[in-house]
Amino acid sequence: MAASSFDRFRVRVFRQRLWRRWTQPRIFRRMVSLGSRGIMAPEIANFLATNGPRPSQANVDRLASFADRLVIEFRPMGGSAKPPIELRAPDEIARFLHCIRLAPEQSGGHLLTFAFARVQFHGFGRVLDTVEILCGGGTLRWDAWHGDGHMADDSLPGWLAEHGHPELLEEREDTRRRREEDRKRIDAWDACIPEPLRRAAEWTNKHPEEGLDHLKQTAAKAFPDPKARATALLRWVGGVEPIYSGYTSTEAYPLDLLRDLQPEAVIAALRSASPDGPEWKGAVRHYLSWEMQNKREREIRAVPPDLAKQLRSAALQCTDDYYHERAAKYWPG
Repeated sequence: MAASSFDRFRVRVFRQRLWRRWTQPRIFRRMVSLGSRGIMAPEIANFLATNGPRPSQANVDRLASFADRLVIEFRPMGGSAKPPIELRAPDEIARFLHCIRLAPEQSGGHLLTFAFARVQFHGFGRVLDTVEILCGGGTLRWDAWHGDGHMADDSLPGWLAEHGHPELLEEREDTRRRREEDRKRIDAWDACIPEPLRRAAEWTNKHPEEGLDHLKQTAAKAFPDPKARATALLRWVGGVEPIYSGYTSTEAYPLDLLRDLQPEAVIAALRSASPDGPEWKGAVRHYLSWEMQNKREREIRAVPPDLAKQLRSAALQCTDDYYHERAAKYWPG
């Protein structure tokens, strides 16, 4: 295309940038400096203060129509610089542009992250403009836009891996693996919920403010004997390893219910537990929880010596060193 067409396009983009950077942000930055100094970064203030054009695939296509070369530069990671990728062949450029195409219905907002790579559009013997690929590889940022553009699919990491940059693909695979592990752990934890309390626990998740009282009432009806209730709760919280990470809110429920019981009920439940039963790890997590250590430490130290020995042994079987250290503090052997 003729350079004059690009110049007209450039003027339009410049006006968008002028509005974003100068006209309205001046007023908003002044408001921020007077009322909330140090709370909001200038970039966020600029974003909130302006009403520029939303991310659009048409903008990217228009910019690309003037380009005869693309250069993808990468942010140095871990102290080492990555070699850039240069694209000249029209089919290679088209394939890359297909990987970064936008999903308009998902675009908008401002991600608080840095750029993973910068895409320079070259044409007419100069750099026409630059678009950033944000960390994670699924979002584009162009400073002429109000908001970030989210890509239509996740094909970019695979394309980058084919061109000698597997970092994003490896990161995606690692994230997928960790999510799968988390899913299995959550499923295993859910399987430990006593059947009479399962529906009440699910209801409590949806209504956290009043749900815990409902769960307590359900537990009292399902297990009217305090010893039986303590046994069920100890098996719940001690049934899976590792557990009590705070990842799921239900992990706190059995501990809340255990603290409502008289200490004698927990001791009686441990007296009847088998030496290798889940009740012991559940008791370790109960006694060594933050609330017990900071509000009911005397109760921890009052555990009978024979039970303290078994609890110390159960703590050593936990994968978290936190329990090893606390068990040695309260139940030295």
